[in-house]
Amino acid sequence: DKLALGAIHEHVLPGPAGQTLLARERHLTLQAGDEVRRLRIVVAVDKQSLLQARNAFARDMFPYLLVMVVVLLLAAWVQIRIGLAPLTTLRRGVMDVRAGVTPRMERVYPEEVMPLVDEMNGLLDSQQQTVERARAWTADLAHGLKTPLTVLTAEAQRLRDEGSEEIADRLETLA
Repeated sequence: DKLALGAIHEHVLPGPAGQTLLARERHLTLQAGDEVRRLRIVVAVDKQSLLQARNAFARDMFPYLLVMVVVLLLAAWVQIRIGLAPLTTLRRGVMDVRAGVTPRMERVYPEEVMPLVDEMNGLLDSQQQTVERARAWTADLAHGLKTPLTVLTAEAQRLRDEGSEEIADRLETLA
């Protein structure tokens, strides 16, 4: 084949003993004084010996690669555990609030999760204010009902004193 100056070609050729050869070919020019020589250099090696060398290398490297995989997996696991530790702490804080151990998330949390902690505390404060308003409203409602119930009970007693037992019993049942 035509070979440009300095280019390298690869060929797969049959060998003298029937083996397969992997050949590399290069076209060079050498200059010695005024004389210029063109050379075409071909180097060939038995492809089977290359495959054996590659396989031997792979066998030699396998234990080291296996150790590297185990070390990298372990390092990734440790990194994930350390990286997610703030979320575990946050989870415990939420569990304490839900269980009623603390009304707010008061612990010192890592800086990464503090915005979330602040928002959750704001939500808890808002919820607490809503509950307090509902309690106050309920107390006002109960106080507002107390007077009419007292009047109904007094009327039932007055009716009973007058001899209207049946109406008095109905009023007491309603009260």
